[in-house]
Amino acid sequence: MNSTNRLVNTTSIRVNVGSLPVLLMIAMVSSGGVLDAADIPNDDAQIRGLLPAATAIEQEVWVRLTRHAEAPTKESFNDHSLSAELLLLDDKTVQDSNGEYRYLAEGLPKPSQLWKEISRVIVAGPVRVYPRPITMIHAERITAFNANVEGDSATGSFKFRVPDLYEGQASFTAIRHSSKWQITEMSMPGVGIHIARDATGRWRRVEASDDVTVLKGPHIIAASATPQDFDSINNPRYGLTRNDLKAIVATVPTVELVVPVREVRRVARFGDQTAEVRLVGTVPEYSQLHRLPIEQGRYLVNNDIKQLQSVAVIGAKVAQDLFRFENPIGRKIRIGDHYFIVVGVLAKQADTATKHARDIWIPITTMRSRLGDRDISRQAGTFIVRHFELSRIEIIVESFPEISRSTELVKRVLEHRHESDDFTVKDLSTELQGENP
Repeated sequence: MNSTNRLVNTTSIRVNVGSLPVLLMIAMVSSGGVLDAADIPNDDAQIRGLLPAATAIEQEVWVRLTRHAEAPTKESFNDHSLSAELLLLDDKTVQDSNGEYRYLAEGLPKPSQLWKEISRVIVAGPVRVYPRPITMIHAERITAFNANVEGDSATGSFKFRVPDLYEGQASFTAIRHSSKWQITEMSMPGVGIHIARDATGRWRRVEASDDVTVLKGPHIIAASATPQDFDSINNPRYGLTRNDLKAIVATVPTVELVVPVREVRRVARFGDQTAEVRLVGTVPEYSQLHRLPIEQGRYLVNNDIKQLQSVAVIGAKVAQDLFRFENPIGRKIRIGDHYFIVVGVLAKQADTATKHARDIWIPITTMRSRLGDRDISRQAGTFIVRHFELSRIEIIVESFPEISRSTELVKRVLEHRHESDDFTVKDLSTELQGENP
């Protein structure tokens, strides 16, 4: 993406951490099947606009197939997009679909008919140009659409019809990162199609026994690491800094969202009750990134960050330990010498929530103002002093194919800024691919 494009339709949130403004979010111009919320007025329109690209066949796969001018087979595709899956259907499967998908003429359509509808190719001498997605469901072929949006997730269905060729209906699931939606799952059970995006963003088939896994949370995590020569007395400072975050945003062009995180262990108190907790200083986008389900109240908001508010969102186990049968909302908890008003409680039922049941979230600006950057803990009878600004920088990039390249760029930026081995960088899509071959 060139520098001119990066300035178009770009919105940002700046948070003052000390005297330095930190750029927390960059909403890029849409690409790879993701639209910017500023471009389209409502969620339904955004998601509907994604369908042609989300159902499209990869151009490389399509070109390889059409060079042979043969009817598609399972062997001819390394693509499981909805359009590819529909092309692979046999006549009997279509006949048994109870009308979920059907051909509008007798028998299977001719390949030449499908090719013309799908590719909309422009031929200029020896050059082929595909000005639109290579899909069986172009925008003007969508005849009905509905979406049920709940927070940053949505489910819905749509119908499509190509005169004299085919018609059908499918359901979908979508998620939103920052201001951008992405369709992550599609199904047409009547013809046995159920597909989901994997950790690389490509579509794969989902079997009945599969636990559908798309890449949730950050794509890349840069984390502070205790260096081998760490000296808690003479040189306790190490790890990632707020300026590192600024450098990543300024240098890595594919960054869409960055979320700073600082974590320390503390004891929270309410009356006579105590709870050992993980205190997390962060920003509102953390909840969206990790899809934290709020049961009561709210999560952090931008005003909390700007005004250094003494507010806290607590995990379900923290609520249970501190408040028993009382409503935590509006109550003050004490952490060290500081008091925080509880404004939100995490739901306890969701799988995501169980990982954060003993967490307390406060504004990262408030954490620095109240607690500073120095952390003192006791280990084996000895006090350990650690001075670090950020535990992690969690990163979302524009599109899944950019993750690997972006990870390398992040590493280079940090290597240039750090002399010691006091950080690590992980590409989480690679880890998920290893878990889900």
